[in-house]
Amino acid sequence: MLDVLIIEDDLILLDFLSQEISNQVKSLGGTVRKAPCLFDARKLISQKSPDWILLDLLLPDGSGIELAEEFVHSKPKAKVLILTAQADQYALPASLLNNVHALINKADGLAPLREAILEICREF
Repeated sequence: MLDVLIIEDDLILLDFLSQEISNQVKSLGGTVRKAPCLFDARKLISQKSPDWILLDLLLPDGSGIELAEEFVHSKPKAKVLILTAQADQYALPASLLNNVHALINKADGLAPLREAILEICREF
């Protein structure tokens, strides 16, 4: 069963993303979990490692990049989808190049996000 974890500190956006991804993964028998911060995300990952994560880079308790690196270190074939308002300010670390499916700017709207989600889900 496909398991997705969304990490986003904007609670309205977190709920929206959860619904959006749920609509796409439910046909695969998937589940979507959500966390508003790194602490909660790490707790959920320790309970059950997701197949892929969607995360923001700037979170109230740290950097999403750090969590992404931890996640792919523990699950080398995992996929990461990054959604951020500062996409033009980040260069991905080499340790994430093989795992980051897309780095999407929040200002670009829903189309690139939906496309990236569909592409990742096709792999399962």
